[in-house]
Amino acid sequence: MNLIAKPRPRRLAAGVIVFFAALQASGKTPPREEEIMRYEEKISAVAAMPHFVALWDFVKTDRQGRYIAHTRPGDSNEYALEPRSIANDHYGGGFSISYGDFPRLNRGPFGQALRFESRETDTKLAQLAVPRARLHDSALDIKGARSVSLAAWIRYEGSNHFVAGIWHEGSDIRKSGSEALSRGMRQWALFCGLAANSGAASVHISDTGGGSFGNIYARHLAVTKQKMPKSPKPGGSGDPRIDNGWTMAGFVFDHDAHTAVAYIDGRRGEEHWIGEEQLKQGPFYRFHYDAWKQVVGAAGQPLSGDRAVSAGQVYLPPRDGRNPANDVIVSYRSEAGDESRLAVKEVAYAFHKERIVVREIPREGRFVEAEILERDLIGLCVNPYYFPGEIYAPASADQGGDFTIGKVVTHNDGNGMTGYIGAVAVFDGALSDEQMAQLARPAMLRPLDLAECAARPARQAEQPAGANGSSSAPRSSNPPAQRGFH
Repeated sequence: MNLIAKPRPRRLAAGVIVFFAALQASGKTPPREEEIMRYEEKISAVAAMPHFVALWDFVKTDRQGRYIAHTRPGDSNEYALEPRSIANDHYGGGFSISYGDFPRLNRGPFGQALRFESRETDTKLAQLAVPRARLHDSALDIKGARSVSLAAWIRYEGSNHFVAGIWHEGSDIRKSGSEALSRGMRQWALFCGLAANSGAASVHISDTGGGSFGNIYARHLAVTKQKMPKSPKPGGSGDPRIDNGWTMAGFVFDHDAHTAVAYIDGRRGEEHWIGEEQLKQGPFYRFHYDAWKQVVGAAGQPLSGDRAVSAGQVYLPPRDGRNPANDVIVSYRSEAGDESRLAVKEVAYAFHKERIVVREIPREGRFVEAEILERDLIGLCVNPYYFPGEIYAPASADQGGDFTIGKVVTHNDGNGMTGYIGAVAVFDGALSDEQMAQLARPAMLRPLDLAECAARPARQAEQPAGANGSSSAPRSSNPPAQRGFH
C-alpha cells in the first residue's frame, strides 16, 4: 500500500507569481511549478529520509530564542544550540558571546543562514554547540559499530576546515599557553577538504578520539576530488549574488561496508586516488603509508622519531578486487641458471595500489606467480575511503565532545569554514547515493526568504515508515509567533 499522500493542487503564493512575472519579463524561462518547494515541504523531505535524527535550520527556536532541531517522533531532546566561545572555554579569553556573533542572512535554502568566519579578528572563536551533557547517549550520539550520514547546506567562500559534527580536537595539542587542557574526543565531522584537498568536501571518522598512526592529528579522511563552488561574500540582503553558490556538502559512513564517502551536491564524483608522491611525501596521507609499511614493508626497518607508528595503529586495506588482466608490468628479469623470472608489477585493489616484486615460474606453457618477494604502497583511494574500525564511543559525558557547528576546539584560530551555513541534518545510518542526491536537488537548494517561513500549520501528509518502523515526520513544535518562525 502506498503510504505517501498524493500532492494536492495548490495555488501559487503571490510572491511566487511576482517571481515568475519578473523572470518572464527578463526573457528567462521560469522554473516548473513543481520545482518550487515551500519551507514545510523541505523540512518534511529531510525528515522523511531513513535514519533521520535532527535538522537545524536556524529558523526553528524554543521559547528562550535558542536554535533547536526538528527531530523524529519520540525524541524529547531538542538539541538546542548554545553560542560558545572556544577562547573562553579553553584559553581564558574573557569574551561575552551571544547569537549576535553569528550574523543572519534572513535567506537561504531553508529561509535562514548564519555567517561563520574561519579566522576572527576578535579571536572569540565563536561556535554553536549542543553541550555533551545534553547529547550523551542520545540519538545524536552516534558511536561504536554504527553508521552515520550528515548533510549541510552551505554557501562556501573559503577555508578548508570544519563545518559540523562531533569533533573535539582537544586543546592539549596547542603548542603553548593552554589554560584548560583537554584531550581529543573526536567521533565524526564534515570538513572543507583540509590539507588533503582544500576546498573539497571531506569526512573525518575517528576510532580513538585522538590522533592516528602516531600523529597528534586524526588521519582517517575521505575527500572528494572535486572542489566546492566558491562564492564571493555578498554585500547585503539586496545583493543579487546572495542566491548564487548554495551547495549541499555531506558524507556517509557505512560501518557494514567499511567505507566513508564525501559528497558535493549529492554526488560522490569520480573515485579519488592519490599517488605515490602524495603517499610518501604529502602533508596528509604519508601517515597512512607509514602505518601500512610498518606491517608490510620489505625494508624491515622500524620507524622512529615523529613518524613512528603507535602499537595497533596500522592501515591495511583488503586485497580485494584485483584483476590480473589490469596489472601494469614494469619489468621482467630472468634469474641466472633458473627457469623462473622476477616480475615487477603495479596491481590495483579496491582501495589501494601496490608495486610488487614477484617470482614467476613456468607452468603449462605460461608463467604463474609463485611467491611475492616485496610490496610497496603506491596508491590509495580516498573517496570512497576504507575505514575498518568503529566510531569512538565515549563511555561517559566527560569523555565525549560537543556537537558543534562552525568551529571545533583545537590549538589554533583557523578552525572553521568562511561563509554561510543554512542548515545541518544528521542521520544515524548510511544513506544511499540516491538519497543524498535527493537532499541536493535544485528545489532543495533554491533559497527562501525568512518571511516565507512564517509560523503556520504544516501540511500533514503521511510519510514513509522510517528504519524503526515509525513515521519519519518531524516532531511538531511551535515557537513564539512574533518571531515569525515555524
